[in-house]
Amino acid sequence: MEWQHEMIKIYLIEVMRQRDFARHSLDRYISARDNFKADAFTYGDIVEMYAAAQALLTSAAQISKLLWVVMPKRKPSGSGLSDEQYAAKRSFTLARAKAVRKVLNVSDDSILKNRQVRNAVEHFDERIDSHILDGAVQLVDSNVCSVHELGGIDPINMLRHIDPYTNRVSVLDDGTSLTELWSAIQSIGSAAATHHDNLRTTNARTSTLKTT
Repeated sequence: MEWQHEMIKIYLIEVMRQRDFARHSLDRYISARDNFKADAFTYGDIVEMYAAAQALLTSAAQISKLLWVVMPKRKPSGSGLSDEQYAAKRSFTLARAKAVRKVLNVSDDSILKNRQVRNAVEHFDERIDSHILDGAVQLVDSNVCSVHELGGIDPINMLRHIDPYTNRVSVLDDGTSLTELWSAIQSIGSAAATHHDNLRTTNARTSTLKTT
């Protein structure tokens, strides 16, 4: 299928929507973080920082799925699709992701492509199981402090950690910068909004020509 710009509109709208969700999460995070840095925080601020950071990661993951698709060539069991239907869906989805990346001018070195931290959040129980089986006994959770204040704790044994001075969030041995993540989301969201507006303008002009 040859992708036309009009067909991409719904995906652009979803990128914009997730950008707005991420902005809301970032505002919540910053408010709680600033309370922490001002020594005016409560336990509720700690909870809010983690909840907001996790929500921002979720929005980033949703955008990432629109841009890069992971679909095995072989049909997964229980898909409910015939081999032909699965192949057609996979082809469609891969083409869609490529088209959206092209329209938004997103390169493969974007921070949004790396889903390690988001995957660690999604599969948190499995990651804990693996660390316990590997012999980890000193697991510390939900710290908010500079990485230099961790003392002798191995970062790999930190279930969750936020550095409020660098805005880096870590889940076990994977980490990412919320600042850099938001910058990428904001850039892609702006590109989606611009392209979406251009499509609306083009469609309006076409409609005017047809009615005159």
